[in-house]
Amino acid sequence: MGNGLNLLERLAAVIRAKRGAVLGYGAAVLAVLAATPVIDFLSGYLATANSLMLYLLVVLGVASAFGLGPAVLASFAAVVTYDWCCIPPIGPGIADPAEWVALYLFLATALVAGQLAGRLRQRTEEARRRERAAVLLYQVSEMLNGPESSEQALKAVVGRLRAELNLTGCAILLADAKGRLRPGAIEGDFPVGAAETAASVIAQGRPATYLGIPTRPGRWIRLVGSARIGPGGLSSRTFLVPLRAGDRTVGVLGLTRPGGHPPFTRDEDRTIAGVAHQVAQAVERARLREEAIAADVLRQADELKTTLLHSVSHNLRTPLAAIKAAAGSLLQEEVAADPGVRRELALAIDRETDRLNRIIENLLDMSRLDAGVLRPNKQLYPLAELVNDVVARMRSLSPEHRVVVDVPDDLPPVPLDYVQVDQVLSNLLENAFKYAPPGTEVRVVARQANGTVRVSVIDHGPGIPPEEQDRVFDRFYRGARGIGLGLAVARGLVEAHGGKIWAETTPGGGATISFTLPLAAGLAEPSVPATR
Repeated sequence: MGNGLNLLERLAAVIRAKRGAVLGYGAAVLAVLAATPVIDFLSGYLATANSLMLYLLVVLGVASAFGLGPAVLASFAAVVTYDWCCIPPIGPGIADPAEWVALYLFLATALVAGQLAGRLRQRTEEARRRERAAVLLYQVSEMLNGPESSEQALKAVVGRLRAELNLTGCAILLADAKGRLRPGAIEGDFPVGAAETAASVIAQGRPATYLGIPTRPGRWIRLVGSARIGPGGLSSRTFLVPLRAGDRTVGVLGLTRPGGHPPFTRDEDRTIAGVAHQVAQAVERARLREEAIAADVLRQADELKTTLLHSVSHNLRTPLAAIKAAAGSLLQEEVAADPGVRRELALAIDRETDRLNRIIENLLDMSRLDAGVLRPNKQLYPLAELVNDVVARMRSLSPEHRVVVDVPDDLPPVPLDYVQVDQVLSNLLENAFKYAPPGTEVRVVARQANGTVRVSVIDHGPGIPPEEQDRVFDRFYRGARGIGLGLAVARGLVEAHGGKIWAETTPGGGATISFTLPLAAGLAEPSVPATR
C-alpha cells in the first residue's frame, strides 16, 4: 500500500511538472490557427513558398517561448492547416505536385529552425539557472563570511533560501558533540516533528524526507508505513540535508515545501548541495574558532595563575619575613629590656602588617571587580579631608619621602565611595614610594576642571616610558618592586566611579598618575562608611 501511495505521488508530481508543457502545446496550435486567416489572405498575392515563410515566424516564436516540442507540433499544424485552408481545392489533397515540394521543404525548414530555436531557449534557460545558482552561492558566501555573528548569518541564509526556492519554511539545525540538535536559524512554517527525522539524518549522515499531514492547527504527524493520506492530501514535504564538514555531520539543513509541489530539480539539488557545503564549512569554522578561543582563555588563565602565585608568594614573603624578624627580636631578653628598640620593632610589625593587608585587599578588590560586585556607594564628601587622612596614614610607610598636599579648600564636595577612593589614593602613593628615590618629594595635587575633580600623584623617580604608560594599569604588569595589582585595582575603582585614570611623564623627570572623579549634586551629606 505504501509503494502504491508513493507511485501515485510521483505520477501527480509528473502531471504537475508537465502542466506548463501542455499549455505550450495548446499555445502552439492556437498560434497557428490565429495566423492562418492572415496567411490565407496573403496567399492570394504571394507564392506558396513565401506564404509558408510566415508560418515559419510562428514556429520560431513558439520555439522561443515554449521550447522544441511545441515548435514541432506548430510545424505539422502549419502544414496541415495550410493544406486544408490555403491551397485549392479547399480541404485535404493537393493538385499541384509543386505544392507538395513547397510543403515538405517548409516542414523540414520549420523543424530545423524550431529545433535550433528550442535548443537556444533551453541553453538560455540553463544559463539563467546557473547564473541564479552562482549568484545565490555568492550571496550565501558573503553572508557567512561577513561581519555579522554566526546566528545572524545563518538567519540571513535561511531567509535567502526560502525566497529563492519558494519554500514555506527553512531551518538550519546544529548538532553538538553528542549529536543533539539545537535550532541555529528557523524561518517560516517548519514542522516541529521533522526534528526526529533530522536526528536520524545526523546519525546516518544521509538525506531524508519528512512527510507531514495536518491533524489540527499547530500539530503535525509523520507519514509512515501504510498510513493513508486524508482528503486534504499532504500538507508539507520537508527535505533534510546533512551538513557535512570532513567526516563530521555538524547539522541539518531543512527545506519545507507544500505537499502539492514537485521535488526539487537536479539544478536545485546541486544548488542546495552547494549551500549545504558552505554552511557546513562556516559552522565548522565557527566551532574551531570557539575552541581556539576557549583554549586561549585556558592558556591565559593558566599563565595568570602562574603569575599570581609567583607574584603573591614573592610579595607576601617580604612583609612576613620582616614581621618574623621583628617578632623574633622582641623575644630576646636584651631587646625586650630596651623600650625604644621595643617600640621600633612594634612599629615595624605594624607597618609590615599594613603592607600585607593592602596586598590582600588588592587581591580581593580585583576579584570583586572581575565579578562585577564591587560597586561604589557614593556620598558627598570633602576631597581635602580624604586626601589628608590618606597622606597622614601613608607617611609612616615611607618616612624618607616628603609628601606635599596641594588641595584647595574651596573644592566642592565630590560624590564618591570613601573607602574605594581611599584605596585608589593609597595605591598611587605606595607606587610613588616604591620608585621615587629616598629624600625626594611626592606631591598630591587636586584641581576642579570641566565638571570633574582631577587628583594627581607626582613623583621624581625614574618615570614610565611612554610606550608603557597604558600598560602599567594591566593586571600583574609589574616592575621589580610590586605585585602588579595596585594600579589595576585603582583603574577598576576609578572607572566604577565614572572617572578616568592615566599616567604621564613629570616635567623634569618622574611619573605623574592622575585620575578624575565627576562632580554631581543631590547626594547624601558627608559620612565615612565603616565597612567595605
